[in-house]
Amino acid sequence: MSQAWPLSKTANKANGVCSVCHATRQLHLKDGTIHRHGPRNQPCPGSHKPPLGPSGASVSSPAPAVPPVVQTAVAKPSVDLSQNHFDWSPDHVVVKLDFSNAFNTIHCGNMLQAVFDRIPESFAFASSAYSIPSILFYGLFRLFSQEGTQQGDPLGPLLFCNTVQLLLLSLASQLTLGYLDDFTLGGNVATVAQDVSRIVQLGSKMGLTLNAAECELVAHSGLVVDDPILRSFSLVEPGDATLLGAPLFPGTVLNDFWSDRCRDLSRAVDRLCLVGRQDAPILLRTSFSAPRVQHLLRCSPSVDAPGPQEFNIDSPFRLSLLCVYSAVSAFVSQF
Repeated sequence: MSQAWPLSKTANKANGVCSVCHATRQLHLKDGTIHRHGPRNQPCPGSHKPPLGPSGASVSSPAPAVPPVVQTAVAKPSVDLSQNHFDWSPDHVVVKLDFSNAFNTIHCGNMLQAVFDRIPESFAFASSAYSIPSILFYGLFRLFSQEGTQQGDPLGPLLFCNTVQLLLLSLASQLTLGYLDDFTLGGNVATVAQDVSRIVQLGSKMGLTLNAAECELVAHSGLVVDDPILRSFSLVEPGDATLLGAPLFPGTVLNDFWSDRCRDLSRAVDRLCLVGRQDAPILLRTSFSAPRVQHLLRCSPSVDAPGPQEFNIDSPFRLSLLCVYSAVSAFVSQF
């Protein structure tokens, strides 16, 4: 009775990424090196060599340390900055952090490591784009792009957010929110100060540098802050605070925002009469301050603000808007 040996392709051999051609090949069981591949008379130089590790280096070399990194584009759902949810007691603060040129300075090694750990099915694709520096040509000069996401890469925001995800999850502040490279922390001043120091320390290992001149500290004017990093931020009163372009509370700042939006929209409506009837509503809906008006309505407490009163039935501003759409409707009805 003969022994039935399994076929090679079903032998459950491990795979690895070639360090030269970045193709996925089987590994030798005895030493873990890449199988011979490529043309028979000129095989790939990566044959019989260790495969690439998650950071783009050979697995035989020590893997780089992976700092715990940040949640971005997601907020803890149980926390809100409104008066009814977030504790605005005198010893609580909110900080808005800004990084200098974050997308162009984050280390590619950290990006690839994060992809390998959290999205392994996309590692081969990400490695083919970022494991080797890109060559940029400027006249007779050649520049090597070795850091950050590539300009125009649709996966750039995903790679950045995935890299900093774990850092944000490791913070202890009551409020932990991130939208791409904009981070917001809130809670007890001592806890927030510790988290900011952690972001500065671990962020520098990933290539991120905090731009203190653009950071804000939202706190009551009478609060004494001893932390040197927080003291370098711009101080903003809670009533004047904004988040991602939307005021958080009713008051002068929200009224000024509405005045600016209505002024921009009024100027656009007056000029839309000079635009083609088919193009006018498209421009009004997608540009000319209309999206900003919708943003304020959705994100700011605008119930009692004077700005929305401009859209009452008998207001001249609303009549101007209706004229734009009625002109288009009359034009379409002709056909």
